[in-house]
Amino acid sequence: MLSLTLIAVIGTFFGVLVRLPVLVALAIAVTVAHFLGFVGVAWVYLRNRGYDSERQRSYIGLHTPTARQLGLVVAANLIIVALLAVLLGVVEAFSLLPAEEGTPVQEELDEFGVGVYLVLVAFMLAVVGPTEEVLYRGVIQNRLREQLSVVPAIAIASAVFTAIHLQIFMVGSGVLGVVIGFLALFIPSLVLGAVYEYTENIVVPSLVHGIHNSLIITVLFFGPPFLTDYVTF
Repeated sequence: MLSLTLIAVIGTFFGVLVRLPVLVALAIAVTVAHFLGFVGVAWVYLRNRGYDSERQRSYIGLHTPTARQLGLVVAANLIIVALLAVLLGVVEAFSLLPAEEGTPVQEELDEFGVGVYLVLVAFMLAVVGPTEEVLYRGVIQNRLREQLSVVPAIAIASAVFTAIHLQIFMVGSGVLGVVIGFLALFIPSLVLGAVYEYTENIVVPSLVHGIHNSLIITVLFFGPPFLTDYVTF
């Protein structure tokens, strides 16, 4: 994750040097970083195992989703929302949320406008979901399944996914914040792993992942204040 951030920062810097708007340069740099850092790593690994392009597609399960699988995308997102609602309910019941400080998130996001919101949603659906799932589910979980049964393979792949992303909760968060952040990432990752295992189609968890992230962005931009506080924390 740190290397991806470095690539994105360097790419943005060079984009600005050639007089691209900052947001455009950032979007291009982050997109390149995702494809290099996730799809690139997956491609190199599978090539080293002797897999040509056709075998790579077969290995990760790159197929056009069926109508039933698209229905599962919706169901999986509802399950994730329900499970996170339970987690947030526990957080609220025990008053674990910190006191709100500074400017509300929505006031800060209002400065960007609807155009940035639409770009972020498109980015989650077209870049983040597919690239991350190719590596974490398509390669890591699949590789674990060659040695382990379903449950530990999904759990370990989800733990790796969570550990890589958890650093976003490490800055300015106490132990409690890190624990809640871990669960908020680990729970959706388990669902993504289960969906992938059930469908054997990388497109399905990619859509679930992209839509889940898009829902979070939607809440941050347009959601009621109490939901925004939860998502922000």
